[in-house]
Amino acid sequence: MFAVRVLSRAAAEAVVARCQEDTIANDVEWPLFAHENGFKVGYIAAEGLDYRTNPDFDKPSDTRDLDPVAWIERAEIGLTHLTVMRRFIADPE
Repeated sequence: MFAVRVLSRAAAEAVVARCQEDTIANDVEWPLFAHENGFKVGYIAAEGLDYRTNPDFDKPSDTRDLDPVAWIERAEIGLTHLTVMRRFIADPE
Protein backbone atom coordinates (compact mmCIF):
# COMPACT_ATOMS: atom_id res chain seq x y z
CA MET A 1 0.00 0.00 0.00
CA PHE A 2 3.00 2.28 -0.31
CA ALA A 3 2.23 5.04 -2.76
CA VAL A 4 2.78 8.63 -3.73
CA ARG A 5 -0.29 10.72 -4.41
CA VAL A 6 -0.43 13.61 -6.86
CA LEU A 7 -3.59 15.69 -6.66
CA SER A 8 -4.80 18.67 -8.61
CA ARG A 9 -5.62 21.70 -6.51
CA ALA A 10 -9.36 21.08 -7.03
CA ALA A 11 -9.05 17.42 -5.99
CA ALA A 12 -6.95 18.31 -2.95
CA GLU A 13 -9.46 20.94 -1.84
CA ALA A 14 -12.33 18.44 -2.25
CA VAL A 15 -10.45 15.77 -0.27
CA VAL A 16 -9.70 18.21 2.56
CA ALA A 17 -13.27 19.50 2.63
CA ARG A 18 -15.16 16.22 2.32
CA CYS A 19 -13.02 13.23 3.28
CA GLN A 20 -13.21 12.22 6.91
CA GLU A 21 -10.96 9.17 7.28
CA ASP A 22 -8.17 9.81 9.78
CA THR A 23 -6.63 6.34 9.78
CA ILE A 24 -4.24 4.58 7.43
CA ALA A 25 -7.36 3.78 5.38
CA ASN A 26 -7.27 7.29 3.91
CA ASP A 27 -4.87 5.55 1.52
CA VAL A 28 -7.91 4.01 -0.17
CA GLU A 29 -10.47 6.71 0.61
CA TRP A 30 -8.81 9.49 -1.38
CA PRO A 31 -8.54 7.68 -4.74
CA LEU A 32 -12.04 6.22 -4.44
CA PHE A 33 -13.46 9.60 -3.45
CA ALA A 34 -11.65 11.27 -6.35
CA HIS A 35 -12.94 8.70 -8.84
CA GLU A 36 -16.51 8.92 -7.52
CA ASN A 37 -16.44 12.70 -7.82
CA GLY A 38 -15.19 12.85 -11.40
CA PHE A 39 -11.51 13.58 -10.84
CA LYS A 40 -9.00 11.80 -13.05
CA VAL A 41 -7.43 8.81 -11.33
CA GLY A 42 -4.46 6.96 -12.78
CA TYR A 43 -1.60 4.67 -11.87
CA ILE A 44 2.08 4.54 -12.73
CA ALA A 45 4.15 1.57 -11.58
CA ALA A 46 7.53 2.42 -10.10
CA GLU A 47 10.54 0.18 -9.68
CA GLY A 48 13.39 0.45 -7.26
CA LEU A 49 11.37 1.70 -4.32
CA ASP A 50 12.68 0.19 -1.10
CA TYR A 51 10.84 0.87 2.10
CA ARG A 52 11.61 -0.83 5.37
CA THR A 53 9.83 0.05 8.57
CA ASN A 54 11.86 -2.03 11.00
CA PRO A 55 15.59 -1.57 11.59
CA ASP A 56 15.83 -5.34 12.07
CA PHE A 57 14.11 -6.18 8.76
CA ASP A 58 15.44 -9.42 7.25
CA LYS A 59 17.84 -10.03 10.15
CA PRO A 60 17.75 -12.89 12.66
CA SER A 61 16.17 -10.50 15.16
CA ASP A 62 13.20 -9.96 12.81
CA THR A 63 10.65 -12.33 14.33
CA ARG A 64 7.39 -10.48 13.62
CA ASP A 65 6.28 -13.16 11.14
CA LEU A 66 6.32 -15.61 14.05
CA ASP A 67 4.15 -13.36 16.23
CA PRO A 68 0.41 -14.11 15.98
CA VAL A 69 -0.43 -10.64 17.33
CA ALA A 70 1.50 -9.09 14.42
CA TRP A 71 -0.64 -11.11 11.98
CA ILE A 72 -3.81 -9.97 13.75
CA GLU A 73 -2.63 -6.35 13.50
CA ARG A 74 -2.04 -6.77 9.75
CA ALA A 75 -5.53 -8.21 9.34
CA GLU A 76 -6.98 -5.30 11.33
CA ILE A 77 -5.28 -2.83 9.00
CA GLY A 78 -6.77 -4.69 6.04
CA LEU A 79 -10.21 -4.59 7.66
CA THR A 80 -9.85 -0.83 8.16
CA HIS A 81 -9.18 -0.45 4.42
CA LEU A 82 -12.09 -2.71 3.49
CA THR A 83 -14.49 -0.84 5.77
CA VAL A 84 -13.68 2.41 3.96
CA MET A 85 -13.93 0.72 0.55
CA ARG A 86 -17.44 -0.50 1.40
CA ARG A 87 -18.65 3.12 1.51
CA PHE A 88 -17.87 3.44 -2.19
CA ILE A 89 -19.59 0.26 -3.37
CA ALA A 90 -23.02 0.88 -4.81
CA ASP A 91 -25.85 -1.07 -3.21
CA PRO A 92 -26.95 -3.55 -5.92
CA GLU A 93 -30.60 -3.40 -4.80
